[in-house]
Amino acid sequence: DDRRRFREEVRNAQRLSSPYVVRTFSPFLRGSLAWIEMEWVDGPDLRQELKRRAAESHPFTIDEALKIALAVSRALQLSHQAGVIHRDVKPGNVLLPGSGQPVAKLGDFGISRVAEAARVTATGLLTGTPQFAAPELAAGGKADARSDIYSLGLTLYLLFSGGRFPYQVGDAESAAQWLRVHLEATPKALSTLRSDVPPAVEGILTRALAKDPGRRPPAGELASVLE
Repeated sequence: DDRRRFREEVRNAQRLSSPYVVRTFSPFLRGSLAWIEMEWVDGPDLRQELKRRAAESHPFTIDEALKIALAVSRALQLSHQAGVIHRDVKPGNVLLPGSGQPVAKLGDFGISRVAEAARVTATGLLTGTPQFAAPELAAGGKADARSDIYSLGLTLYLLFSGGRFPYQVGDAESAAQWLRVHLEATPKALSTLRSDVPPAVEGILTRALAKDPGRRPPAGELASVLE
């Protein structure tokens, strides 16, 4: 079963062809080892860059943030159109090529699966990172495109806010506490952390962070607003 899922996940990632997606080449299975050959991206990830800029008090400009946000939203739009759920959208999986061409790439589709085949995941199994888990996943539900949008909303919130979460929870808190926050806490308005954020951006990210999955915009709508 593990080998079958591994091959399926690689095939799913191989279907995604976009400058904004880290390319997946070949799967390898040798005895008890399995690995994936992927595109090398020469540059930091967004988590590293946010940390560096925070230390230097040099956040992304609105223009820079908009370009990165648009690239990641387009990548997720392509993924969802292909029926592939990412399951772990977060700053650490957004890569920033040093060349700036493109400005950002979304990577780590290794735990993605075709949406229709999501039933192969054990019931109640939480994949991904607790800090970026959608409320319905915290409650034991299944991942779908809407849970990806929540994770994207949090990632973009950090991008525009300079690495600050909309919730009062530190990195040292437990996974259980993070999941409770996603279920119960109200996100802080982005404009309270950064006054020059365009109202349209704040509005679409507020919708992306809705507790109710049905209220979240699809990736294509989010990308259109950013554009």
